[in-house]
Amino acid sequence: MVGAGKTTIEQTTLRLVAKAGEKGILQSKLCKKIAVDSRRVSQIMARLESKRMIKREREMHNGRWTYRVVAEIKPPEFRNPKVGSLIGVPCASCKEDDKCSTTGIITPEKCDSLTRWLMKLAAAA
Repeated sequence: MVGAGKTTIEQTTLRLVAKAGEKGILQSKLCKKIAVDSRRVSQIMARLESKRMIKREREMHNGRWTYRVVAEIKPPEFRNPKVGSLIGVPCASCKEDDKCSTTGIITPEKCDSLTRWLMKLAAAA
């Protein structure tokens, strides 16, 4: 998927997971809610999990294995309505996201794009 499409689907997915609260949502249910095949949802979940935005726990549901997905971080609109949304977060459309993790070549702590975006949010709040 290219830039904006990827951004939209990941943001939508993260919002649905966050909206599910502490109980989380089954990954198999996410496929239906966002109308995307299970393979693509698995890829999205793996990317969000590597960024520590979600966590997944394996669970048996109706005789099949799936994952229960819980948000590790809440999008700003779920924490503080004044902050806004994740629409502008650079991570969602970053071309280097496959190299980014807490132990990767690129880390969120050292990312200039993410730092600039966070500083802009802080200044606007």
